[in-house]
Amino acid sequence: MPEARGRQGVAGHWKDGGLTVKLTDEAAREQALTLPGVELFDPGMGRVMREWVLVPASQSGEWKRLVELAIV
Repeated sequence: MPEARGRQGVAGHWKDGGLTVKLTDEAAREQALTLPGVELFDPGMGRVMREWVLVPASQSGEWKRLVELAIV
């Protein structure tokens, strides 16, 4: 999975075409979760990663903004 690293966050392309974004700021994460289709990221092991969200391709217009939040 290609990824971009910042000082406090990471984002990567997920196999379903979505984007995973690590949002350590709780307010930013909660805001992201209000977007349609965005959910906490589960890499498939039944263990949700609490700081990571999965942003579907249908919300690709939000990707840049969320990645910018991740690397601030």
